[in-house]
This record gives sequence, structure tokens and C-alpha cells, in this order.
Amino acid sequence: MKHRSLPILSKIVAIGLAVLLCGATPTVIDLTEGNYGFVREPNGVKITRSSLSSSAAGRQILTREFTAYNGGVVLQATAHYNEAECPLSLDYSTSADDGKRLLVSIGCSVAVFDATDEFIAPTVRLVEAAETSIVTLLGEANEPTDSERTALEQLNAKGDIYFLVQYQSAFENTLAGHLALVADTMLVSYERTPTITDSRLFATAAEVMRLSTSSLDPILQRVLPGVSFNPTNSERALQKINRMGAFVDSNGYMLTDLDLPYVLDRIGGRATVSGGAPYYLFWRDTTDSKYVETVSKIGTSEIYDLNPFVFESIKKISHLASLFRAVREQQPAAWQSFLDATRDLRVMQVRTAEFWRFPKKT
Repeated sequence: MKHRSLPILSKIVAIGLAVLLCGATPTVIDLTEGNYGFVREPNGVKITRSSLSSSAAGRQILTREFTAYNGGVVLQATAHYNEAECPLSLDYSTSADDGKRLLVSIGCSVAVFDATDEFIAPTVRLVEAAETSIVTLLGEANEPTDSERTALEQLNAKGDIYFLVQYQSAFENTLAGHLALVADTMLVSYERTPTITDSRLFATAAEVMRLSTSSLDPILQRVLPGVSFNPTNSERALQKINRMGAFVDSNGYMLTDLDLPYVLDRIGGRATVSGGAPYYLFWRDTTDSKYVETVSKIGTSEIYDLNPFVFESIKKISHLASLFRAVREQQPAAWQSFLDATRDLRVMQVRTAEFWRFPKKT
């Protein structure tokens, strides 16, 4: 995200999910519910959507050209694997429980990669398209459709500041895409740096507890088993962010896995990716260079308690994508076979935000 004012602060953005019930008929989960600035079809007008498409990787994502039009969540890593005698391959077991269906032939044996279809399906399509950007709030600069441009002008005419949200096509209207949007909007720009006592600027513990209420457990615990939220620990993470001062003198940030030393491994019967987790990279524009200047970084592992559901989902997508890219590059035939096996994967029917309202300073 590129800020319009400095410095930046952090804010927890709770997820507005509806209860997944209603018998055999799939329920469309509206992820724009709640007062978190997420907007869809303003004034009831259906929007013709544009999508985000970028294959930038490595140093390319630090160019001034890229940061002017992208940002948000950019996951471009490829995991390292070097066992010539035991080539990588993937399989998808339709008979296994969700979360145990992804099988990886690694180290001359087959191991399970823990990931549910909600993350596997869009990430497979991301890598198939050879793309890296998942979501950005800079859609206004990325060739929006006429209806998006009109809606954005009408929204901003009311005095607020709205951003056009663009997703990589496989992530729009998915839970994974929404979690990526929340990861980006948790860091919100203001004209001053508040403290933890500024309750109007920070979501309250009660709001964030929406992430762990019983009505949401069937969804969140299914897609991210074992993850929990502790409001006290979350507030401590906010205080830690304030002490870091990472936002000072920066013009923007992105959540990325750039230069992380990912390595594919097998631990027992589980396939894993080691080497860390995505981090927020804060950058400053420079007029005399092709590249922006890196100001600071905050690892999601350092502030994991801020929102474990969001950070765990981003790590899951990043690790999955790095695995898929490794197979695509090393074993094209195995990759194509896996694409064919996952072509008809389906995820929950959801409604993701098309616009996001920038919070007003209070």
C-alpha cells in the first residue's frame, strides 16, 4: 500500500464473516459486513471488475515503476529443493479429509502438506498464471474499468477517501483473498502516531474477538486448525509495533517474501517449507534511482499475535506458492499433472470487498 500521509500506524481490522449454515444449499458469505471500511457494489450498483496481474519477482518488486502500481501482498518466492535422485512431484487425494489432500513426493517418499482447499485452489491458479501479486489498494492506477472509475469518483465525492481493491483473479471472492486484503489494511496511514490508548483509532478487543466467536469457529478453525486469537497478546503486539517506529520516513509498504531462504523439507510424514514467513517491507521513494529504498522491515513472526488468523493464512499461501513454483520449474510434467488433478477444485462462495474506505483521523 502507498500512503497518502505520514507517518503510519497499525490497526487491527477484524473480519466480517457470516455464519456458514443453511443446509445443502451453499451460502454466499458476505465479507464486507461490519464497519471496517470494506465496500461492495456501492449504492447497489453492480461493478464490472478489473483484476490484478503482475509477474514481478526479485528486485523487480522494488522498482519505482512496480511500487507506483502495485504493493499490498506480493508473494514471489520459490522454495529450494536439490535432491536429483528423488524428484519432486505433487498429487491431490480426493478421498482424504480437507487439509490432508495435498501430497508431496519429497526425499523419495510421500508426505502430506497441511493446507485446505481454500488456500490450495487460488494458489494453484496464481502459480499457473506465473503471477505474484495477490491484492493491491492501488487499483485506481491499474487500468480500472469504467464502472469502477465512476463508482470510485462517486464514493470520494462524499468527502471520504476510498481505494479501489484489485485481486489476482483467482483470489477475488475467496476467503484467502479477503484475508490478504485484511493483511494489507491492518497497517493504516494517519497524520500522527497514536498510542494504544487511542481506542477510536484501534479496533477494540471486543471487535477483534469476532475472529474467535463460536459462530466463526466452524469456518476459521476448519481452514486454519489450531489457530487462536488472544486480545491481550494482540494489544501487546500493537504496542511493539509503535515502539519499532517502522513507519517513519517511508512512503509505502508491502507484505512480501522477497529474499526469504525457503527450503522444502520433510519432517516425519509432513512436507514443510522452512526459512521464515512473509514480512512487511517499508520503502521510501527516490527520484535518482530506478529502485525505491528499503527503510525497515517488520516480520509477521515478530507481531504474529496482532492477528494470527491473517498472518497464518499469508504464510500458508506463501509456502504453498513457493512449493508449486519449485515443482513447476523442476518437473513440468508433474506440475501439469497436478494442474489437471486440481482443475475442478471449488471453495466457499464469498463476496469480497471492491473498495476500501480509508479511516478518518479522529
